[in-house]
Amino acid sequence: GQVASQTLTSMQVINSVTNVPVLRPVCCLDKLEIIDISKKIASLLDNMGEYEEALKIIDKACRICKQKQPNHYNTAIMMNTCAVIQLSNKDYSGALENLLAAKKIFDLSPEKYMIERARTYNNIGATYMYVKKYDKALKYCNEALTIRLLLQERPIDLSNTYTTLGLIYYTIKDNKKALEHHQKALAIRQKNHSVPNLDIANSLYF
Repeated sequence: GQVASQTLTSMQVINSVTNVPVLRPVCCLDKLEIIDISKKIASLLDNMGEYEEALKIIDKACRICKQKQPNHYNTAIMMNTCAVIQLSNKDYSGALENLLAAKKIFDLSPEKYMIERARTYNNIGATYMYVKKYDKALKYCNEALTIRLLLQERPIDLSNTYTTLGLIYYTIKDNKKALEHHQKALAIRQKNHSVPNLDIANSLYF
């Protein structure tokens, strides 16, 4: 169903009191479709460096998801996306709050959402790395690695988890393990020509 401002009665009332054309590009869409569009717009703004604007859009969509489907995997996906933009804005506590809430949902979700679960674990691990909680960072990234090795569906995801682990080990000065994980990430990228040829040091996946 639509919100009150999008009902036929409401639109008729609004039109009766204004001569200004009212644009309603999403009035015929379902809420979930609107949320999906919001997610795409926010991701584009995030890529353009418009973090505050991206966060406004995704935060509103996230609140709708929480109200409509508080324990649904779509809500968890939206919280994960929100966390990514919060990370871009260096809001680590906000990102962790959303990621840990998403984790609770994915942990109870069907197996077909294992890819999203692994992505959430990887993002939690990376966030803990940013706040210098390296034990937790390693724990979650290794859990993500276990799932991704089991699935073997997306080489880019596996490569990025190896890269994240490599960066954590490098930060805690375990150079041997750092090199080992970066080499595994590079091997996957070289083997899979469909994977973009990116600098390993910048290959965190969010």
